[in-house]
Amino acid sequence: MVFTISSFDVASNNGSYRPSRNEYKLNFTINTKVKLSKTVLVPTNVYSFIPTPDVFNESYDNNYLVGK
Repeated sequence: MVFTISSFDVASNNGSYRPSRNEYKLNFTINTKVKLSKTVLVPTNVYSFIPTPDVFNESYDNNYLVGK
């Protein structure tokens, strides 16, 4: 599924459990709208997500949820 997101804030990406290694992150606000999109034209090879079992591993670096 693909969603469109509007009316959100952009902030510095710091602290533990950051969603990615990017310098910035998206913050949802009371005005944020998330809608199911009718298009599915999203590249599938852009992201490298950490496998779920690795997140719960004691040696996992919890600074980032997305891999290198």
